[in-house]
Parts: sequence; C-alpha cells; structure tokens
Amino acid sequence: MGSVYGLRIQGLDAAARLMQPDDDTLPLLEVRRETTGERPHVTELDEWSAAFGLQGDSGWVRLSREPLRAQLRLDGPYNDEQVLHPFLAMTAAISNWWIGRHVLHAGAFVVDGGAWGVLGAKEAGKSSLLAQLATDGRAVLCDDLLVLDGQLAHAGPSCIDLRPGAADRFGGEPLGVVGVRERIRLRLPRSDSRAVLRGWIVPTWGSTVGVTAQPVRDRLKSVLGNYALYRGPRDPAAAISLASLPVLVLTRPKDWGAMSDASAALLRATRGFGGGG
Repeated sequence: MGSVYGLRIQGLDAAARLMQPDDDTLPLLEVRRETTGERPHVTELDEWSAAFGLQGDSGWVRLSREPLRAQLRLDGPYNDEQVLHPFLAMTAAISNWWIGRHVLHAGAFVVDGGAWGVLGAKEAGKSSLLAQLATDGRAVLCDDLLVLDGQLAHAGPSCIDLRPGAADRFGGEPLGVVGVRERIRLRLPRSDSRAVLRGWIVPTWGSTVGVTAQPVRDRLKSVLGNYALYRGPRDPAAAISLASLPVLVLTRPKDWGAMSDASAALLRATRGFGGGG
C-alpha cells in the first residue's frame, strides 16, 4: 500500500513508486477493479455514495463512503500507475470532500518548507511551470489536485503529465492517450507527504516576467473558482481563510526561453513570506 491525496490506497500496489510510504494515520481507500456492472447513465453524488464516468469514456467508478471503497470498471488495459493518475483523481476529490477537506484543481510546490498552491485554468501553463520548478530543484507536492486538511497540503502522485510541446523541453515517458489526451509523464522525486500552505500562485501570460500581489478583492474568486467539485467547500468560513493567504500573480511570456527567469522570479517572491532564505 501507499499514501496519496491524504488517503491510504489499497489495491494499486504497482503504483507504489508514485505514492508516499504507507501512513496508517490516514483514511483508507480500497480500490477494486471490476469486470462486470452497468455504466452510470448520469453522475450521482450524495453523502454516502457516488457514481460517475471516467474521462474519455475510459470506464466508470462506483464509490461508497462507509467503507471507503472505489469499484472501477476500465475499458482498456490501464496499469496501476495510469489508474492512480489520472483516473483516481475524481475518486480522491469526492472521498476528501466527504471527509471535510478542501479539494482544488491546483498544483503545489514547496519553498523553504512551506507549500504554494498553483491555480490556473486550462492552457494557463500550470503543469509546465511546475515542471520548470522541479527542474530547478524545487519539490513539487502535486500537479493538478490539491487536498487541504485545514491549511495542511497533502502530496499527490509523484509525476507531472505533460503535453507534447512541454515534453520537448522537460522530457518524460510517452504514455499514449490516457483519458482524453496524449500524456508524457515526467516522474518526480518524492516530496514530503505534507506541507503547510503559505499562499497561492496564479500564472498568467504577458509580455514580460513579473510577480505582483493580487488585489484582496480578487482573491476569493481565484480560490473558490478552483474548487474541484461543483458542490463547493463544506466549510465556507474555512474557505475564506484560505483566500486570506497571499495570492501572487506570475506573468511571463509564452516563450520557453523565459521559463527559467519566471521560475527564479517566483522563488524570490515566495521567499519573502517566511521560512528562511
């Protein structure tokens, strides 16, 4: 077994190298592969169960809360690492929502012991930014699903799935089409399993590299707009406290040659918020 997304994972043993060591203090999620069963016609989610199709018509999941168990029917020969990411992400999101944690579509990296969440819509360059930070020696906590227990960020799988253009720069292992797109997997060193969240990064495109503080009036929208489930946070007051953390806007050109400068500028800015030099 191993741990990822703040959960102990039973049933994906061949994906252990993408997970943290087993942690028996975390809730247990049992993953079972099924060969029969009826595909859900619509997405179902209540306090005790969920059922939904996987991206790219790759299969479906039925999820129960007590015990916490995911039954997966996959329409292809996907290995455990491919099940863990990307196919387990929604299961992890719902499981953690039931537990009462915050779950966001976000990545995260670590600077001087503290985590910074990376928020960004599709095509914002979130994964390529995280790949550059990893290349520059920063620990990447997660790529696209950030689980927060209060302000404690849990590690996701130790990989970043890149698109072909980014993979030309950073390398990676071609997986073919998994889910809805072609993926090239960049494997990462294991990070710490947890880190306290210090703030947020919002990457945007512009003509020059720069880091500025986002106005306070815009922070709540940036954070709440990236919650992973349409149901929103369990505890709105706690979500507001997350939005009270610093939010830095990273602007950089759509130019691979600017990536190192953008990474360096971001590290200088985040080191101004505690944790040493």
